[in-house]
Amino acid sequence: MKTHKVLIIKEIDRRPVSNLDLDEIRKRGDATDSDEFLIKAALRAQTAVARKPVSIWVWIIAGIIVVGLLIFFFMSKTP
Repeated sequence: MKTHKVLIIKEIDRRPVSNLDLDEIRKRGDATDSDEFLIKAALRAQTAVARKPVSIWVWIIAGIIVVGLLIFFFMSKTP
């Protein structure tokens, strides 16, 4: 089973306008193209490595070991 890591960024315009005014937005400096926060978040999302999920066999073996230790512990007590 694959797990995917998703990063969602909600971007809010500083002065809401349509996409047709992109040149005007860049001229007055309201574009988010060079925002440090967004650039860092995007780079961190690209370099993030998802942890590999633990196999079911590891859980089964760990469970057997725990049950074995409990049985050993209760059987070794002398009243």
